[in-house]
Amino acid sequence: MNKLFKPYLYFVYLLAIVSMILASINNSIVQINPTLILLTIFMVTTEINAISTSESSFFSLFGLLSVYSLSITNVFSSIIYLAIALLIVNFIRVYIFKMYDKFINIKSLFNISMHIFCLYTSYIISFNLINNTFLSILFALLIYDSINIFMMALILKLYNNTPISLNFGKDNLSIFIYNTFVLTLLYFGNKAYGIYAILIILLFLVLYQNNTLNKNFEKTIEKTIFYDSLTKALNRNCLNNDIKDKLINKIPFTLLFIDFDNFKYINDKFGHSTGDQVLIHFTKTMKNYINSKIYRFGGDEFCIICDSKEDYKLYINTINKIFEEFKIENEGNIISYTFSIGFYEYNGEKIPLEELFNVASHDMQLNKISKKEKEQKQI
Repeated sequence: MNKLFKPYLYFVYLLAIVSMILASINNSIVQINPTLILLTIFMVTTEINAISTSESSFFSLFGLLSVYSLSITNVFSSIIYLAIALLIVNFIRVYIFKMYDKFINIKSLFNISMHIFCLYTSYIISFNLINNTFLSILFALLIYDSINIFMMALILKLYNNTPISLNFGKDNLSIFIYNTFVLTLLYFGNKAYGIYAILIILLFLVLYQNNTLNKNFEKTIEKTIFYDSLTKALNRNCLNNDIKDKLINKIPFTLLFIDFDNFKYINDKFGHSTGDQVLIHFTKTMKNYINSKIYRFGGDEFCIICDSKEDYKLYINTINKIFEEFKIENEGNIISYTFSIGFYEYNGEKIPLEELFNVASHDMQLNKISKKEKEQKQI
């Protein structure tokens, strides 16, 4: 943690307090407006819905809806409703989801302060530069998102003591375009049909959010069940399912069984984190050259399913050609790694799954022994 972490927190707290004071100078009356109450309800609803599936950062509507509220009320009222929504969400995080021990903690206080500062700053800049209300809130949204990204990047840098990384990539651009579209609908919908249009648009937002969250949740579950968390290769569960399917339907294939040579030596000499990097590098390299699924069988063992003898021969030739690429750099050291390969050719015969793996593994061990004997003769 960087020594400037806490001073930065206190500075953001101060910015929020100053923002609220300045906002209250011109108009300290908080408007009781049905539309503002509706916006607050949907801020909370969508945020809680997103938190429940761990997608809060993408689907948060605090920025969008609070910026839109600037078009229908004074900035002080917008800040107060935003703060109320944030406090309600934090209450639910603590007492329902049990995410934090305390209602007011460093993270929640920073989050509230950051949003307040973003909203007030975006209002001051956009509404003073642009006379048109619609264009003002569009510009305010851009400013709000930009400040938010910068402040989050800075707090992460100071907390982790790493170089600052501003994420203005495709994901943030997509979110901004989506928010701009919704903001346009809310503004002109309210102009034409009032609160009823806002209600319908927000309901559609919730339905869209639920649908997207469910799809993302399904993908997350699929990754958890079928993918190795370290290498991002498919895991043994997926390998078992894919081979069982071929065995049931008697579909011929060739299984390549790969095991690293002297992997324990790499772990012992350079550390397990370096060993992990070797496994990750191997998987990425194989994916670049092999047009087939890569499975992590376990530890330093991997498998590839070849649909035909031609694929098997092609993959072996490819591996031999790219032999020099199997190396990584670690603290100035070039670490080369090798591996041995065994195979089992299935042609529709009846064989248990575990026996199939054992035969392929045994063939790999024979090749490993043969390789060592050749190396000793050369010495």
